[in-house]
Amino acid sequence: MTRRACGLGALVFAAAFGLLAFCYASLPAAVAVLRNPITGRITSVAPKSLFIVFRVPAMNLIHALMALVMLMRGPQFLDPTRRAGYEGLFAGLLLTASFKALAEAFEIVAPPSFAPWVLRLITGAVIVLGIIFSFVSAKPAPRPWRELRLRPFDIGALAGLFAMYLWIVNASTRLGSAV
Repeated sequence: MTRRACGLGALVFAAAFGLLAFCYASLPAAVAVLRNPITGRITSVAPKSLFIVFRVPAMNLIHALMALVMLMRGPQFLDPTRRAGYEGLFAGLLLTASFKALAEAFEIVAPPSFAPWVLRLITGAVIVLGIIFSFVSAKPAPRPWRELRLRPFDIGALAGLFAMYLWIVNASTRLGSAV
C-alpha cells in the first residue's frame, strides 16, 4: 500500500501543480491569500506571483513529505499487522495532503462566477474523509508505538519541513493586504 500511496500521491501533486501552471496566465492580478474559515469570504489578497499561486500546493507537499519521513520508519514494525496499521495512517495522511492540494488548486483557478462554496465543500470533504480514512487504517497499530525510533536525520527533516511551512505561512501573510 505504501508504494501505491506514494505513487498516487505523486501523480495527484503533479496534477495540482500542472493545473496551476496551465492556468497561471489566466489568473487575476490579485490572488486570495486568506479566507474567513466560516464564511469563505476572502479577507486578504496579494499580487499574482509564482510564490503566491504555488504556495498552497507547496504547503500540502510539505505535509506529504512529513508523512513520507514517518512512512520510512515502517520497517521498524516487525509485526505485519502493526506495520500495516502504522503505514496506513501515514499513507492516508500523504494521500489526504495530495488530494487537498488538487482541490485547493481548483479553488484557485475557478472563475469568480463559479459557486465557490462547492469547491470549499469538496476541499473540506477531502480533509475530513482523508483523516477518517487515515485513523481507521491505523487501528491495527494502536499507540504507543514502542517500535518507533526516529533517527536524528528524521527529526532534522521534520523540523526543517515544519520551519519551511512556517516560513511560507509568514511570507504569505506579509505579502497579503486586507480586502
